[in-house]
Amino acid sequence: MRKIPFFRQRSSNICGPTCIQMLCAYYGKLYNIDTIIQHCELTKAGVSIRDIVNMGESLGCYASSFSVNPAEARRIPLQAILYLKEGHFVILEKIKYKRGHYFYKIIDPDYGRVELSEKAFIEKWMDNNRGFGVLLVPKDDFLTINPEINLRNRNKEIFTDIKSVASIHKKKFIWVILLTFIVLGTNWAMPILLQKTIDDGIMAKDINFVWLMLLAQFVFFIGFMLSNTITNLLSAKINFKINIDFVQKYFNKVVRLPINFFDTTFRSDLIQRLSDLGRINGFITDNIVDIVFSFANLIVFSVILMIYNSKIFLLFILFSTLSIVYSLLFLKKRKSLDYSFFSIDSQRRNSVYELIMGMSEIKINNAYHSRIKAWNIIESKLNKLKLKILYWSFYSSEGVSIIGRLRDIVLTALSAYYVIQDQMTMGTMMMISFVLGQLSAPISDMMSYTKIIQDIKLSYERVFDIYSKKDEDDEKMIHLNHQISDGIRFENVYFKYPGTSNPYILKDVSIDIPAGKTTAIVGPSGGGKTTMLKLILGFYQPLQGAIRIDRYNLNDIRRESWREQCGIVMQDGYIFSASIAENIALHEEKPDIKRLIYAAKIANLYDFIENLPMKFNTKIGEIGLNLSGGEKQRLWIARAVYKNPAIVLFDEATSLLDANNEKTIIGNLTAFLSKRTVVIIAHRLSTVKNADNIIFLDKGTIVEQGTHDDLIKLRGAYYNLVKNQLN
Repeated sequence: MRKIPFFRQRSSNICGPTCIQMLCAYYGKLYNIDTIIQHCELTKAGVSIRDIVNMGESLGCYASSFSVNPAEARRIPLQAILYLKEGHFVILEKIKYKRGHYFYKIIDPDYGRVELSEKAFIEKWMDNNRGFGVLLVPKDDFLTINPEINLRNRNKEIFTDIKSVASIHKKKFIWVILLTFIVLGTNWAMPILLQKTIDDGIMAKDINFVWLMLLAQFVFFIGFMLSNTITNLLSAKINFKINIDFVQKYFNKVVRLPINFFDTTFRSDLIQRLSDLGRINGFITDNIVDIVFSFANLIVFSVILMIYNSKIFLLFILFSTLSIVYSLLFLKKRKSLDYSFFSIDSQRRNSVYELIMGMSEIKINNAYHSRIKAWNIIESKLNKLKLKILYWSFYSSEGVSIIGRLRDIVLTALSAYYVIQDQMTMGTMMMISFVLGQLSAPISDMMSYTKIIQDIKLSYERVFDIYSKKDEDDEKMIHLNHQISDGIRFENVYFKYPGTSNPYILKDVSIDIPAGKTTAIVGPSGGGKTTMLKLILGFYQPLQGAIRIDRYNLNDIRRESWREQCGIVMQDGYIFSASIAENIALHEEKPDIKRLIYAAKIANLYDFIENLPMKFNTKIGEIGLNLSGGEKQRLWIARAVYKNPAIVLFDEATSLLDANNEKTIIGNLTAFLSKRTVVIIAHRLSTVKNADNIIFLDKGTIVEQGTHDDLIKLRGAYYNLVKNQLN
């Protein structure tokens, strides 16, 4: 039976698209994962069953969802995509009946192939005795539609990238390789010197020859130590330099990515990429040398052993093969246990995280007994599983150890027999013992190197996934280096966030935001106000329509140059772990103290700062002073003022302030905002009533707009909003 090709998912939220990639390859069509993702609306939570159906249909398959109960599990069609109750997609590859029980072989894009008992399978898949999935069957024209296939040769790219990195440190790498072969040469000479010392020195009772051999061994030992030390030092220097280059290149790429990338990517995935870079770095500077070392030792010592005694060499190969086969016998069961452990350990970590992070709510609701009980149940399951894994590991490792001991006894006995029969000298026997010891490590290492290379390939895939993303800006875009004169214009803008179930946030919005004027946007929560602000900042692009800055389409303007002119206060601003001065002057290495004081005074924060022992140098954030919600908002206002922008965008900038602070800050801002282009989103009447134009936005459409007085006279939606506030 033909196997489904396995592709590992590169991010936490693309298990569904990866399952489709595997099935398309199984049916004869190789797709790059990015091509498949283009056929769905990917969110941070991944995709839904409906998305899987839509993707399958758009790629040329008949697609239908289904649900079954436990009694129907054995009749599930093979190659079905199953939705596990933990929110993860897998493929059902095979159902087997053996030893009186049913077993289900699934392909998990995050783990690989794994075989589960019927009980474990149903427990993982079904929730409330229902299991859900999707069946994809290729249409007749499956192989002819979407002909543009872009499946990269990643192995070639990995080799090319490693070669390019090595070329930067070419001289040091050449020295490392030369010194490595010196180390290898001294190691290869040792068994021959040992054999000569015993046979031609000790057995011949030639003390001068013994001293000569010992001197040669000492010289080789010194050469080995010096070469090995210098190799390690050079490797460490290359490692440090490459690590800095890798991480700097990675951060330079990440900051150039658009905001919507971060909306669909877990922060943990981005941090994981740093570990991947470290793994790739370690492979280039350490593992490649180790692999060369082991492979060369394996070949040279095998040749030496074969030359001196081919029978012992063949027996060694036989026992080594037996050891490898024995290990592989336990691999399937160990993999199944590891898969279950991976799943339950994820539940345990989530339980502990919620227990710690939700401590306030747990105490308020006296829920600690139930939460600890839930953790206890998971921990008990995990401990039982750990015990099973321990037993299987013991059987596996002890079996390999017994085979290894048996090999040593048999080969030693055979060597001793040859010595007694005068078919081998004592020196040759000792040399063979040395060679056998040197051969054991490379053979066991080769198995681990296979896994290391697989891990490196996966790490490279994940890192390459970041580098293959399109930058937010490109060189062809317009650099906006002038102050806007006409203002900002929305032309029939439609927008929704990714996700098939998400509704349109903005629908056919057309407005003018004049330059040098203050425009306020008000309306019920969830009406699209903050989304409009994010569109103005270029965080997202309209699905239909256009946003124009003067005569230019915002999509054609370099976002960096546009945001340089904007001072922004968002609802979800961030406080960095740094000094107050560094937090206000975020884009400058050396803040201007006069501008700092001016910005702090405008934000009514100066007196608060002056009362602190370290004043503007006071550390805040995770490493320092905790600020209240109102203090954070005032700092964000100071940050926007310090930038001295031509365009000011405020999103509920004073929502956490008390009435006195708000009144003072609004008074301070009046002169500062004069003649600037200002967009204010707010619910409070005091913040918006003096705006040149007030836009009332509800459910993504503009209900009415005008000055405060004009809208009050209309006695419409804005009038009711004001009336409710006054009441």
